[in-house]
Amino acid sequence: MKRFLIAALFLSAGLGFGQSTDAGVEKSWKLSLIPLVAAQSLDVASSWGHFESNPLLAGPGGRFGPQSAGIKLSFLGAATLTEYLIVKHHPAKTRLLVHANRANAILTFGLAAHNFVVTR
Repeated sequence: MKRFLIAALFLSAGLGFGQSTDAGVEKSWKLSLIPLVAAQSLDVASSWGHFESNPLLAGPGGRFGPQSAGIKLSFLGAATLTEYLIVKHHPAKTRLLVHANRANAILTFGLAAHNFVVTR
């Protein structure tokens, strides 16, 4: 079941890509947020209650918990807001953001998948 879930999430990382018109580029950016948010959420789920090696995210006792999830998702929100402002004021940069979101989602899916299979 875990393998199926991980495969489905990796496939969803490709949603909304391949748009070629300028109007489609903004739509691609919006769609690129779906796998990005899904990947970050899966990473939170895969890390919950386990030892956190990132000192910025480590909560009490070095574990990943509610405080850690809040920090991680706050960074995601700030990054999304920043991207929104870039898309509105510098539309030529939108394609770059789409590719960055795609790469981030794929990398984060991989890390979350690793977290699920590693023995702790």
